Amino acid sequence: FLTMLAAMAILPVMDGFAKHLQGDYPLMQVVWARYTFHLLAMAPVALARFGPRALRPERLGEQVLRGGLLLSATMLFFAAIATMPLADTLALFFVSPLVVTLLATAVLGEPVGWRRAAAVGVGFLGVLAIVRPGSGVFGAAALLALGAGTVHGLYMLATRRLAGSAAPLVTLFYTALLGAVVTSVPVSYTHLRAHE
Repeated sequence: FLTMLAAMAILPVMDGFAKHLQGDYPLMQVVWARYTFHLLAMAPVALARFGPRALRPERLGEQVLRGGLLLSATMLFFAAIATMPLADTLALFFVSPLVVTLLATAVLGEPVGWRRAAAVGVGFLGVLAIVRPGSGVFGAAALLALGAGTVHGLYMLATRRLAGSAAPLVTLFYTALLGAVVTSVPVSYTHLRAHE
């Protein structure tokens, strides 16, 4: 419970930094920094704890899928907050639990009763009522935020499917590695073009 509470307190701070940094840096560079510094923090811990086998997790395809989903959700979310208020973006991002609830039976084989599904839907409407997103929500950025929430829901389902197949540190390390490697390609290309 305490670790979840700490995570929920830290994530909005990261989102705030991402929004602020996009005033001076392009989107892909901000996403690259998010994953690269994550990798630099995780690599020594994961390698010290598990050794080189941290680089060869079980169910590699599912690890790649999970990492790709989080990378996609991050890019969509950061793109949305570049032009939308953070509170509005977060309100739309809360479609994520609805996606998880609606797909839990099909993807995980976990039964979801109508009461639980209704509660998640009401919760999402409650978030919208509390935040009261303005008229600016209904533009292209809103679709990015909804896309981020939808993809993040799929990421959570992928995370649940992987639970128990690898240590959490190994999964976090692999997610950071994938994000850093994938985003390094466009960032390096842009950097080289800028210096031609």
